[in-house]
Amino acid sequence: MPKLRIAIRADSSQTMGTGHVIRCVALAHHLMQQGCEVCFFCRELPGSLNHWLEKEAKIPLQTLSDNHADTMIKALGSWLDSIQVEQNSIDWLLVDHYGLDATWENTVRQAHSETMQKVIVHKMIVIDDLANRPHDCDFLLDQNYYPSPQKRYEGLLPDSCRQLLGPRFALLRESFLETVSLKYSPSVAAGRDKPPRILLFFGGSDPDNLTLQVLHVLLDAPALIDLNVVFDVVVGDSNANKEAVKALCLKDSRCQFYCQTPEMPQLMKEASLFVGAGGSTTWERLGIGLPSVVMAIADNQVALSEALAEEGVQLYLGEITRLDSSNSQTLVAAICTVLSNTPLRKLMQAKGRALVDFQGVRRVTEIIMAKSITQNARPVLLRKANIEDCDFIYLWRNHPETRAYFLDPNPIERTDHEAWLKKVLMSDKVHLMIAEENTIPVGVLRYDLEEDNTYTVSIYLDPTQHGRGLGAKILQAGTAWIQDTQTLPCRLKAVVLSQNQASHRVFEKAGYHEVSSEYHLTVTAQNNRSTDG
Repeated sequence: MPKLRIAIRADSSQTMGTGHVIRCVALAHHLMQQGCEVCFFCRELPGSLNHWLEKEAKIPLQTLSDNHADTMIKALGSWLDSIQVEQNSIDWLLVDHYGLDATWENTVRQAHSETMQKVIVHKMIVIDDLANRPHDCDFLLDQNYYPSPQKRYEGLLPDSCRQLLGPRFALLRESFLETVSLKYSPSVAAGRDKPPRILLFFGGSDPDNLTLQVLHVLLDAPALIDLNVVFDVVVGDSNANKEAVKALCLKDSRCQFYCQTPEMPQLMKEASLFVGAGGSTTWERLGIGLPSVVMAIADNQVALSEALAEEGVQLYLGEITRLDSSNSQTLVAAICTVLSNTPLRKLMQAKGRALVDFQGVRRVTEIIMAKSITQNARPVLLRKANIEDCDFIYLWRNHPETRAYFLDPNPIERTDHEAWLKKVLMSDKVHLMIAEENTIPVGVLRYDLEEDNTYTVSIYLDPTQHGRGLGAKILQAGTAWIQDTQTLPCRLKAVVLSQNQASHRVFEKAGYHEVSSEYHLTVTAQNNRSTDG
């Protein structure tokens, strides 16, 4: 089987930061391990990671002079020439760039190169989180957390575009998988024999020099001196003030300085608290369960930081580019609050780990490797739920859009959810199924056995997958599973609230028949479905 050829368009610099490139590198390394040919296409900008990409990350690079589509097309042709392929085609183009939109994407899709008769781009993935411009792509990936993420891109994408939304698709570096056990529960409170450790990081470039500003404040804060707090201070190689930060750290024995370090997983694992920007490290620290005090250092970090604060996974201090006496006091007070409040830290830890499972790179890789599966022909498969599904079931089950149509719409406590799931998995009268599409969980289907061989049916989806017609497909797959595995004939029934019009349509489409505010379906061995009144 020929290798897949995957081109990645992303930039880094002192002003735009390094997050776009770093998350794409995580995906690139995993794709290369699967045997794919991968190449980055980047401009040479002040403070870029281009040298690091080639020398340290060891990924091929084509340098671009500008953002024009024609320049990209020529560079694609040059790359294909360099790897001496017979077909002038790119299997996937991944674009992670705020400055590019549907016009650029469409032009590259129709690419004609001067060096080759034609360069064909078969599939395109766009990574975005701004939702402020149209895209022409097959997949849109937004790994950020929002209460109603799919609505953000209404009118901005082709009808055929599939959206990969939420932290389950966060592109996290493999070093976190290697270093951090998913069952690890960090000692977020400092032990009696160890001082609290604060991990300080304001992004790879930190254009406002907040690292130095914050470090000065924290080192002089009496409350933190009394707590014997120590600091791990991390900067990127593109940080223009890194030498000044390093000099301050060398003067104070409480500080350890790191520049463009590969040790970030271990530093997060050992930290008591993260203080820094609400940027690309968000998902890594949440997945590890590291409590955080964050501030937005760019406009695109504001909405995400606010949403995560409302979810209870971090304290958010607002958008800050310069410290003054007021916000300095607020920062120190917030740090002291978290360090002194064990229940708060444990709550942040549990909620953060419920959002992120470190499997985003694997999920996206599986989509790319399964490119022959078309948009309209992806099968929905069912499997039995297990305890490893606890986190995402909790997240979906507790989502406001899901709870709104429960008979009991109140929020569910994490401990109650875990106890419920363990009980359900041990029951011989409850069948809890996970619906998967290309091995990615997309929904939960439950059958509760009652008298007279009747099952009560309930279903809910990953909130990011609403509007794709998955509900009826899952119910139909469930009916086939019932027919293959259970005693027949049997009756399926579902109670649907009157205001939940979407669920009414789903059950009707799946062959159920409304009977006195319930939906019924009789399953027999002779026929796949038969409705009754």
